[in-house]
Amino acid sequence: MDLKAATLLRSHAAQHKLSLILSSSDQGKVAPMMPIEVQEQNEKLLSLRPNDGMLKGIWTGALGGYGGTMCLLITGYLLFDGDIEFAWQVFLVAMAMLIVPFLWEVLTPSSAPILLSRRTREIYFQHEGELYHTPWDDIRALAYEYKMVHQNIGAMTNSTLEILMQRFGKPDDHIFVALGLPMGKTLELQQHVWAYLQSYMDRGPWLDEQGNTTSSPEYVKQQIKLNQHHRRDDIKLPWRSFKETRSAGHLFQVCFYIILYPASALWDFTRDTAIKRSHHTWPDEVLERLKPDGPTSRLIDIESELVQSSSSGDTR
Repeated sequence: MDLKAATLLRSHAAQHKLSLILSSSDQGKVAPMMPIEVQEQNEKLLSLRPNDGMLKGIWTGALGGYGGTMCLLITGYLLFDGDIEFAWQVFLVAMAMLIVPFLWEVLTPSSAPILLSRRTREIYFQHEGELYHTPWDDIRALAYEYKMVHQNIGAMTNSTLEILMQRFGKPDDHIFVALGLPMGKTLELQQHVWAYLQSYMDRGPWLDEQGNTTSSPEYVKQQIKLNQHHRRDDIKLPWRSFKETRSAGHLFQVCFYIILYPASALWDFTRDTAIKRSHHTWPDEVLERLKPDGPTSRLIDIESELVQSSSSGDTR
């Protein structure tokens, strides 16, 4: 990490009381823990899903699942009561509450994922159409913790894990990129997340339950599947508990999740549809390095050559 980047990192860390600067050389200090943001992991690449992608479907679930379902129930009552004209109007409102947010969330492009490449030992990210990158070797990350206070829910602990990345072709242009959502996380948890990324890049690609290197991808695949669970499956646990205990408390939980089921199902369907149709286009420099037989040279190295060539051309 160059002097300017190190200065920016220390300056950013000084703004937070509870902060910690992590490096790629911090091996074995804490046990690795897979972040829930892991979208794909294989021998060559680990991708972290964008923050806005994790929230895809929330508006369709809320408006279509709650408002749309309520309007459909009202429509049924009006049809039973014989008020066909008003029932038709309420039905159109229900369709609008379902279709409009669904199309908006599915058709609105998601942000690019964060890519960690073991082949080139670099991290790639795109922001507002610009490519940002940073080499893994000698990387520094900033983890800091803060509390967010709300008048209704009280104080909530949040923690962010950020890395400093530079713009391709303009190495003096830096941004801090968060490796996941901060809500409900702690500084200690972010250290475990960083340990997982270290293990993947330096000892991976596969880890077992104890965080040790293994040749089998089964545990990693199971964890990714668990982290990407469907919200409509949340009813399964209280239903199993109710069948075992037959208690009124578990029956209430089952009824509660039944009420939530339309919203949860729509949320899942919208998110899955948005993920399937999202095809992020990376610049050629990244696409070449994502190929199994592509170059392993780092962007920071070819960037230095480009800057030197540009400087030589200006001198002539």
